[in-house]
Amino acid sequence: MLEPVSYSTPAKLDYRMGIYKVQVNGMDAYGHSGFWGTQVLYIPQMDLYLAAHYSGGWGGGAVAPIFVKVLMAMGKMESDR
Repeated sequence: MLEPVSYSTPAKLDYRMGIYKVQVNGMDAYGHSGFWGTQVLYIPQMDLYLAAHYSGGWGGGAVAPIFVKVLMAMGKMESDR
């Protein structure tokens, strides 16, 4: 599922075989989003799994905003302010 895929036109996200590869605070992360506002994310460097549900979705961005807030609360990420 992590094997890179080649497309004739560049994809907006780094979509693999059912999984997206994204960056979270400079770390590779792998995830998948569902139609009903759900997202799961795995950050191998931290061996951390996260899951979130938004009743209407978050609209924009590859990573649900709550994941950044969780990492900040855990002390694994600093605010960009």
